[in-house]
Amino acid sequence: MNTAIIVALISVISASFAPIIASYLNRKTELELKKLELFENEKRKAYSDFARSFSVLFHSTPIEGDEPIRRILSTIYEAMSYSSKNSRKLLKELSFNVEKGHWDTKEELDLLYQQFFDCLDSLADEKQNNPS
Repeated sequence: MNTAIIVALISVISASFAPIIASYLNRKTELELKKLELFENEKRKAYSDFARSFSVLFHSTPIEGDEPIRRILSTIYEAMSYSSKNSRKLLKELSFNVEKGHWDTKEELDLLYQQFFDCLDSLADEKQNNPS
């Protein structure tokens, strides 16, 4: 066969497959971006729920029953599933304190608040360093 014919055949075959390959790569990129967007939205929601769940502790009314504590722990665990290693460590320490369910002294309550705000700062740093 003539070299020109071989080159022409290769060109025709390449031209036929190029749009298919380009379309596949574009679609793959779109799916990865969509997964990242969904992950970031869930992460943002988990962090927001975590912050809101503590509002019950900031009111002067006594906590009634176990449900508020379970809700707080649930939001802590959910935030842990999206957070960095450092934030997970802080959230874990906070969860141990929350599991007690009561804080008899001002110092114990102050420690709880400090742990909560340390967690918020760490999560905010994550969001700032990895904006979606």
